[in-house]
Amino acid sequence: MFAAEPSMIVLKNGSRIVGTIQKEEAGKVYIDADLLGPIVIDATALAPAAPETVTPPPTMPEPVAPVVTTATQAPAELPTHAAAKVVWKRIFSINGSYNSAAYVQGAVPGAPAELDLTGKALGLSGTQSMVQFNGMILRATPTLAVSLSGSYAYAKYEPAGAVVDNYKGEFQVTRMLSDRRYLLARSSYKVDQISLIDRSFEQVIGYGFKLIDTDRTKLDVIPGLSEVNEVKGTEFDDEWIFSAGFLQHLEFAFNERVSLKQQFKYRIGVTDTEVWAINSYLGLESQLSEHVSLTVGLTYTYDNTLGPLPPSLANGLIASGVPVEIVRALRPGEKGQLQLTSGLQYKW
Repeated sequence: MFAAEPSMIVLKNGSRIVGTIQKEEAGKVYIDADLLGPIVIDATALAPAAPETVTPPPTMPEPVAPVVTTATQAPAELPTHAAAKVVWKRIFSINGSYNSAAYVQGAVPGAPAELDLTGKALGLSGTQSMVQFNGMILRATPTLAVSLSGSYAYAKYEPAGAVVDNYKGEFQVTRMLSDRRYLLARSSYKVDQISLIDRSFEQVIGYGFKLIDTDRTKLDVIPGLSEVNEVKGTEFDDEWIFSAGFLQHLEFAFNERVSLKQQFKYRIGVTDTEVWAINSYLGLESQLSEHVSLTVGLTYTYDNTLGPLPPSLANGLIASGVPVEIVRALRPGEKGQLQLTSGLQYKW
């Protein structure tokens, strides 16, 4: 008995016939060919090889009845691999500001009465008016954000009337580890003549936590480590200071147009614990249109290594006859400084 499944019948002349062999009788082979229908050929025309079994072509599966889900049974979802959405953000703002005096203007305690040693008499800066330009570009996906920002300020201050150029650049990378945890790396470089900082470079690495993340309120805390190298007229100039600290950031939306932003940063040297600094910010932002907003902010900076006279000024006073012990006692640099800014911001 022959198999009932389709077979490949090979003839001696090389021809191939797909079909089912019905029977072989009197030297004849009866085949039900798939294309030709019933045919009969001589048995001597068959090739000596045994017929091959042909795998039937795949067929569509039988339809499956739909599964009716209940309220407690969610329908199965197929995994998707959609490309991550890329968001670009660009910000440019112009701010005007008024700064309190960067130096002590009163008489130096303990100075001889015959010497007029006040910050004003020495020509050190008092109040300052400033215009500032800020810019930022950011590229973000759901898991990675990269930003580059910079600022430039032009200031005219009393009583010297000199023009001061202040600038800062910052590069930051944020990598999301989960919905509420992320890694942050930030490199910044700044020059701030107002604060007697000739050069400052800081590299920060932090591990961030989103403690609150709602539509109205966002609160982040980022503990981390940093390396700081600065030149600002102190004994720590050009030294790499390894520090530890944290950054705290809060945003709160009063409504769709007005929001509050608050930030606090603290760092302290690990081996040089006498080197530490605080930077804090509190501001309001009001959305005037889709792209334009009004910002008002208050920044407070405290740097405990500021204070001594810059070496060039100290040496000049000594050369002019001021006693060395008096020069060493002069600390015109305010450790704490308050800055009020307001301006327009454009986002697109």
